[in-house]
This record gives sequence, C-alpha cells and structure tokens, in this order.
Amino acid sequence: MKKIILLNVFTWLTVFVLSAQGWQKIIGNPSVDEEGKYISRALDGSYLIRSKSGSGSNKRSTLYRLDADGAVRWNYIFPPGYTYTGPAVSDSLGNAYSISNTSWTPVSSSNEIFKINAHGALVQKIPVSNFNLLGAQSDGLLLLSNTNDSITLRKCGFTGNVLWQISYPFADFNEANQGSDGRTYVSAGGTASPLRVMALDNQGNLLWNYAADENWYRQFSIDASGNILLFGNEDTYIPEGFRNVHLQKISPTGQLLWSVTYPISNDDYVDRVCPLPNGNYMLSGHKLYITTHIMPRYYCLDANGQELWKKIINTASFILFSDAVANPDGSLVSTGYQLETPYTKTGFKNIAVWKITADGAILPNILRGRVVGDTIQNCVAEALEPGMKNWKLQVDNLLTVTDAEGRFEIPVDTGITQIQVFPPGAYWEPCPGYETITISGIGEIDTLEIPVTPIVSCPQMEVNIGFPFLRRCFENTATINWFNYGTAPASDSKIKIVLPPELDFVSATRPVSQIIGDSIWFDIGLVNPNDFGSFQLKAVVNCDSSMIGEALCVEAHITPDSFCIVNPNWSGAHIEVEARCVGDTLVRFTIKNTGSVASPAGLKYIIIEDQVVLRSLSMPAIPPHSSIDVDQVVKDGSLYRLIADQVLFNPGLSTPITWVEGCGMQDNMGLSLQYSVNDADLFLDIDCHEVVSSATLNEKIGMPAGYDSGHFIDPNTDITYRIRFQNTGTDTAFSVALRDTLSPWLDPTSIRPEVASGTYTWNIVDGNVLKFEFDNMLLPDSNTNEAASHGFVQFRVSQKKDVPINTVIYNKATVSFDFSAPTLTNETYHTVGQDYLIIYVNTDAPEGGAPVCTVSPNPFQDATTITFESAFSGEFLLLNAGKGLARQTRIQDQKTFRFERKGLAPGVYFFEFRDENRVAAKGKIVVL
Repeated sequence: MKKIILLNVFTWLTVFVLSAQGWQKIIGNPSVDEEGKYISRALDGSYLIRSKSGSGSNKRSTLYRLDADGAVRWNYIFPPGYTYTGPAVSDSLGNAYSISNTSWTPVSSSNEIFKINAHGALVQKIPVSNFNLLGAQSDGLLLLSNTNDSITLRKCGFTGNVLWQISYPFADFNEANQGSDGRTYVSAGGTASPLRVMALDNQGNLLWNYAADENWYRQFSIDASGNILLFGNEDTYIPEGFRNVHLQKISPTGQLLWSVTYPISNDDYVDRVCPLPNGNYMLSGHKLYITTHIMPRYYCLDANGQELWKKIINTASFILFSDAVANPDGSLVSTGYQLETPYTKTGFKNIAVWKITADGAILPNILRGRVVGDTIQNCVAEALEPGMKNWKLQVDNLLTVTDAEGRFEIPVDTGITQIQVFPPGAYWEPCPGYETITISGIGEIDTLEIPVTPIVSCPQMEVNIGFPFLRRCFENTATINWFNYGTAPASDSKIKIVLPPELDFVSATRPVSQIIGDSIWFDIGLVNPNDFGSFQLKAVVNCDSSMIGEALCVEAHITPDSFCIVNPNWSGAHIEVEARCVGDTLVRFTIKNTGSVASPAGLKYIIIEDQVVLRSLSMPAIPPHSSIDVDQVVKDGSLYRLIADQVLFNPGLSTPITWVEGCGMQDNMGLSLQYSVNDADLFLDIDCHEVVSSATLNEKIGMPAGYDSGHFIDPNTDITYRIRFQNTGTDTAFSVALRDTLSPWLDPTSIRPEVASGTYTWNIVDGNVLKFEFDNMLLPDSNTNEAASHGFVQFRVSQKKDVPINTVIYNKATVSFDFSAPTLTNETYHTVGQDYLIIYVNTDAPEGGAPVCTVSPNPFQDATTITFESAFSGEFLLLNAGKGLARQTRIQDQKTFRFERKGLAPGVYFFEFRDENRVAAKGKIVVL
C-alpha cells in the first residue's frame, strides 16, 4: 500500500499553503453499533451530537460534545431505557439540554430534559410530560407537544419552571424549528395535503400562516434573515435520469419570494437543506445503490436557488447522514453513521461526522499513527518502544502534533499523501520509508507508524520560565518546565533561576538546593529522553525597590547545556556580555571570552542609547577566560544596550546582547522590552515583564514588543506570544480553550509551546490555527479568588524566511471558558524593519562649536527631523550616492530642522550642514 519517495525531512518549509479543509471523524468503539441522529452547534463553535445504539428494549443513547475541530471533549451516556427524541441545545453558559423518553421501560412513557453542565456531568432532570425540546433562548427553553389536532408551545426556565404556555388547533403536525430572532415556526401536512407553515412570535402569538401549493414539500429551514425555505424530493422516477428537488422561499412576513425545481441525479436524495450565513443554501443528501452502499452528496445553491457547485463523493463505505448544521464561515457539519466494513450494507455502525467547507472542500479519510523512538535502532516501530511527544508532522498542506504517547490523527485526501516530519530536537531523525502513503478510496481509516532513530547519543535539555505578569507589591507565580529532547538521559540535571534585585523569592513547589545571591538552584536529577516536568516559583515585586513601568527580567538556565554536534571549523572561542551601572553616571559593559582559545580580533559591537546607535567598534583579540570592559557615560535613566558579534561557527544560536536601564533617575522605563533577548538556545530562557499595578484580562502580548509605534523588529526574528486570561464569570471554569490563528507570515512548523499556568494539550488545525486546551483546570472565578482566577500560556514562533521589509505581522486569539462563547483578545502587530534605529551624527570639523545632532526617524518615508543640541544657522546640503547635489536650503537659528521628502526617490543620501564654508556636521539618511 505504501510507496516510498525519499525526501529531505530536514528541509525547512519556506512556503506553506494555507486553505480551509473539511474533515471526517469516526466516533465510537469497534464492533459496537452506534449512529449519530442529531447535531446542533453551541455558541463557542462546539457541536452536540445525540446518538443511538442498539434496538428494541436494548436501545441506548449518548450525548457527545465535540470541539470546533471535531475532537470529542466528553460524552454522557443516558441510563438504560432512555431513547433519543431530538437534538440537544446549549445555553450561553455552555450547559447542554437534551430530552429523552422512557417509552422502552414498562413503568411509564414520559419525557425528561437532562441538564448536563459544560464538563459533561448531569446537573438536573426536568420532567416535561410529552413535550419535546425545540431550543434554548436567553431566558429559558422552548418546548412543543402535539396531538392529532393541536399543538402546545411551552416556555420554561432553565430549571423547568413554566413561564407561559399556549395551544393552537393545528392538525397533521410535521415539524417545528426556532429562528435566530426568537420566533417559532411549525409545519403541518406535506403528505396527503400541501405543507403549511405557522409563524409565532417569541411569546407564542400567531403572526402568519402560509400554505404551499404542491404536495412535494416535506421540510423547511430558516435563514439568518428570517426567510423560510420549504423543500422536498420528487418521488416519481424520471426516465431521463433526474429526480427533482422542489424549493420555495418565503419572506419573514409569509410572502412567497420564489419557487425553484432543482434537478439532481435520479438515484440521489436530499435529506437536509441548511441556510448559510452568506445567504446561500447547502443541501446534503446521499446516493443509494441497492446492492452495494450509500454515498454522501452535497449541493450548494445561491440565494435565488441556482446551483453554485455540487460535490459527488464516491465512497468505499456505506455512509448515511441523519442531520447537519451550518457554521458562520459557511461550512457544514453532518452526522450519521458509517459501516466498518467497506462495500457492504451490513456490519457494525460507527458515528460519522463530516465537515465540508463553504466551497465544497473535504478531506474524507483519516490517517492515524504514532511516532516511535527506535530505542532498539532497527528502524522498526516496536509495540514497547516509547511514543515521541511534541513532534510536528506536515501531511500534504496540514500540520498535526503528536500527543504524550506519540500518537497523531489528521484528515487526508484520496491518493498519494506526502508526509514530512519536524523533530523538536537536533539529535533525532526519522527512519526512511514513511514519506508517502497511498489511500485509494474515500471514508477510509489508515494507520502509519514512524520510527525515529538517534543521530548521536546525547541529552538535549530545554527549559522555559514565565510569569503571567508582575504586579508590584504582590506575590507573583512563575511556571518553570523542562524537557529532554535528546537521545540520552541527563543524569544530573540542574536548573538555575536568576531573579532581578527587585524580585524577592518567597517559595517554590520544588526543594531549593542552594541560593547564591540572586541565583536559586534546583536539582532535577535524572531526566530520560522524551521526559519532562515542571514546578512553580513565587516571588514578590518589592514595593521599595521597584516602580510601575520598569522592565524586570528573570532567567532560567538548565544543565547539561553542552553541544554534541559541533562544526569542525569552530575555533573554540565564545563571546558573552554583561552590563551594570557604576554609580549614576556610567554603564560598564563587559565582553568575555568563555571559550578555550582566544577570540579573533575585529569582531564588532555596537552601543545603543534608547533608540540611538552611539558607537560601532571592533574588539581586540580576547584571551580564553578573559574579558575587556567598555565604559559609557550615561544620561539619567536611559536604556543602554550592547550587541556583539559571536565567533564564527559557534555552536548553538547565541547572539551576545546585554542591557541596563535606569542608571541614575528612572526615565524611559520599559524600553528594553522593545528588543530581543539572547535566549534562542533551548537550555536558556529569559522572561521579561513591565511592572504593573493590576492585570489586564484576556490580553495578548508579543515579545519583543518592537521599536516605536510601528513595533519594528528585524527580519527572521522569533516572536514569543503570551496569552493571558481571567475567569470573570460566576463559577469555576473546568476547562479553557484558546485558538490562535497565525499570520501567514509566521511559520507554523516552527511553533514551540512554552510555559502555562496549568497542564494543557496543544495541536495545529486547519494549517495555521494553534489550539491550546486546559482540561480540568478548575480556574476559580474572580469574585471567589481573584489572585487564582488568572491564567496564561505562551509560545514561540519564527517568521517565514526573509519576510519582505515593511510587512506587518498581525496576531490575535480567542479564549473560551468551558463552552461559553469565545472572547477575542486584542490584536498585536509587528513590522519587519531594517535600519530603523536612529543614527547618531557628530561633527567632523576641528574648529569647535560644531553642533551635535540626531536624525529620527531614519529610514523614513515622508519626513524626518534633525535635532541639534544648540541652535544652528547655515546651509543644509543633501547629496545623492554619487555625491551630486540633490537638495539645498538655508536654516536660521534653529534647534530642529524638518526635512520633507517631496518626491525624492528611494535610496541612501548624505547630508552636510555648512557654516562659513566649513562642514559643521554631516551624516546619512535613508529614504524608503
């Protein structure tokens, strides 16, 4: 079945095709009959599926809750004897209501509403006699009961208390539906007499009564505008090979808008018509082959009943759908059943759930499998070999992530499917033979095990640390976690946490081995490959030594931190940098060579004051285990940063960066958060925060924050996103779900989740949607326990390679507590920039009296401002790259000079300020 195509699995993905895809899910146990009967959609985008299994007195029913991507969150099994009678509905708090009757028990035949909370536990059973459940409104439930010659509509509260009830003489009841505006629509007839529809307002009062003119119409649906669509299949066989579907559209006031006869294949049959949010209609049905199997069919019609597209799906399995529901994006989710044995009409049934997109896309097969650590090293996946956690797999143009047991599941198309694996560490590689798998049919479930083998025997430790925020004068809790992505155990692992002086250590959930100054050590001990752990640390932001708005950073470093794969051209030198205040007037930068040989002379470093590049200098050769100091006179409170070159071919991802702010008076606090830190290596993590007085709820932050209002960052800079949330409801949140749709300029294959305030699972869906789920989080509400009501998660992601300059990278997320409607966070943005720092310009004239000036912004698009320390009078000359004169003007006794582009072509220009035939100052500007 498998065809092997050798691929380079370590080729980094630079172009990632993103398009929404439908999917197929199979729910249920093998060799057990079960089928989905009804499906409804909750406010948070999850689905409620009511199923049935067994027959006769052995009938059973189950309520399943699936998330927006089709994953089962929980299921509630109704007691024996309770059968299904209709779809489940959900309220704004995520509670599910589903009705059952006891007609299979010898005692009684009455209905009960089961109230099941957002995490799948039965809360209440409400007896409702012979009523059926229509829907949930903001203030209660709507019920309906019918006899041969009348119907009764009842409105009750969520605990069963009757709010009002009204009856109508309406014989030959057919079905009832609830509109989004609170109206109720009831139909009758449709067999011996034409279908009639009665519209009732939200108090049950009759608005209008419409009667169709033909007997074809059997069912109806309601769109978001309140229009009614009647539809039915024509049962008469047509020799030309077509069966007609009849449709009528009725206005919200009961007036006929149009009638359409839509021809489909003679063997096809429409089961449901679902209005879509854009005004179109999706028809779902099936094709029946008497001797073999049933296959799904989909048709899409526009608002006038004209065909837009149709999807003819020829499956190998017997698949029949019973119900369907539309999503806000125009996709449709159907439920029914699929037989386990292909090409047969008999056998065990499993619940089938299919999602088809608004344009008819669907991936109708399932690929399941496991990534296995090949500890025996024979490139065969053995049952007892460990599954590998957090491995990303790209299957065609979709991504998935392995769980704690190394398992994965992803929808796939028919044909040859290409698979690419992205190891989370550098010391593993997949064995060949997994790169493609061929699926010949539709509705198939295939399995694939991928053994991965060590490149070298070596531990590779990762550590992450993170506070959700740092509140001044409060106790704050950080989470620290670690993982061994290597191929060998780390026998004596240790973690060092370095706190800034403004943070006072309080306690940790793991024993402290030693404290030296601001460094706190923890013994982790033996960490096997694919093993992980975490603990929490509490610290108080000191009231006396901290200020609102200043930036504080904590550092976590895990050992062993050595590299087992080293470029043979590396000399052995390694540059590290430090910074500290010397009194209130000086910053002392220290450049160290911690390597075993001297560093080469000529490595560069720059010093930046706030956003101004002050100096660009060359280092001398530094002997091993030696250092040099560089002093910088400071202005009060400014941020001073030093960025140095690293030695060529140095192992790892180290970029020597150091900074200090607030020497002297506290000015320009928090500017350091605009820039990247040196923590790209897995064994080191730096977490920086602005000190705040209170926490913002449901907030998203991107780090580095980026320079200036455009939030400029360098090309190919990683971004760390932190999503913070707070339960401000009235009860404990048992689960929290976050969905983050990544910008198309970010690379989903590079995602690396880091710390969070609780245990979570994560995956990537639809190609670029990052999903976090906190199950059984038990997050208290803010009224009960404000301090514990907060949570967070953070992750790191890379830009795609060489994103164009001036590209803006946007990002936002949604937060859902239990199954309440999702809350949208703020939107972050970063602009990919180049040469966006201010260039410091000094005089080159020896005569004295020359002004010192700065240029900002530089580069610029429309205008820039040149600022002098003292007033200047003279000529301004702008020269192009060939030193030809491009612009000239005179200024008189000015401290600032605004230069406007005015049609100047993009490029690099040189400027001079002349005073009495001397060059008083000069510099360079860049026009974008």
